[in-house]
Amino acid sequence: MTKHVRVKTISGEAKDIPLGVIRYMKIVDGESRDGPQKAKIVMAGDASPVISEQSVADLRSGELPLVYVGGGVYVPRVHIRQIEPLTDRDRQGLGEAKNIDTSKFLTRIVLSGGMTPVWGTKSIEQLNERGLRFVPVGNGSHVHRDNIRKIVELDDDARTRIGGKLGIDASAFRAQVVLEGDDKPKLSRLSIIELKAKGLDLVPIQPGEYAVRGNVKYFRSFLEEEQEDLARKYPEADAGRFATKIVLANEESMLSTAKPETLQATFAAVNVGYERYVPAANIVPERVATFSKDDKKGLKEAGYAMERNWRSSIGLVNGRILSPATAEQIKQRREAALAKVEAEATPQVAAE
Repeated sequence: MTKHVRVKTISGEAKDIPLGVIRYMKIVDGESRDGPQKAKIVMAGDASPVISEQSVADLRSGELPLVYVGGGVYVPRVHIRQIEPLTDRDRQGLGEAKNIDTSKFLTRIVLSGGMTPVWGTKSIEQLNERGLRFVPVGNGSHVHRDNIRKIVELDDDARTRIGGKLGIDASAFRAQVVLEGDDKPKLSRLSIIELKAKGLDLVPIQPGEYAVRGNVKYFRSFLEEEQEDLARKYPEADAGRFATKIVLANEESMLSTAKPETLQATFAAVNVGYERYVPAANIVPERVATFSKDDKKGLKEAGYAMERNWRSSIGLVNGRILSPATAEQIKQRREAALAKVEAEATPQVAAE
């Protein structure tokens, strides 16, 4: 089902705009600079921009996460394929094509679906001032941390295959970065160790493959009927080797050969009920609350079984999940899991 954002235009019309066509939003002033802000919504193709009565802050949501790129411009995070620094030649070409002053532009934001790129006035260093959001993949290009599905470590055989397939010298590449919604992995000259040193919280999910901890919503056993279904669709996949299904923040999933109990230790995860495990670091304790009547609204549409006894709503860094455990039990399990990690990381001093 296509997701939309409902806006109220300055003409008073209610308009549903598909999230998939939004290139960017820009803050525009109301009737006076001191009055409420409005938003200019620029879409793909020939669609005319829409000016909404709501501000950008009003329109952004968990389904429409936005990234500020400078100059009052916000780009939907899920549409960002990569960000590249601009060269003087890039700025000159844009200036000649658009007949504008391009000296303020520092980055090009490449979008999915063939949408026209957006030009940003913030440098990549400025975008990362509050912590690593854009991860370097080589040649100055960066991808958004929250868009990473997984990272695959490359060995010599993999580099040889890639080089032959693409007709390039792949000897310098150390990893493949797989983005959500993108079937063309990006090649990185940085190794797993170097990416971790940059601040990317990578967790091994099976030999040679890593997930970003903050992008994992939960994981559970890969059920026998799911294995059978996979085997029917892809006979060559050897479905029986997969033991765990990892669900990401956008509800897409990927499979792992590691058992759930192995990943529970690796992720320092909490069992939130019905054999679903959530990384303890992803649980926001201030947003763990008792399940209420208001939480029941939209429960079925969100994929939850109505007949189950939900007792708490767990706020995560990447969304929300329900649990049959109480809010207090979830908080205790989170604290215990994180305390264990801290204890294991603390050097032990031998008694004399």
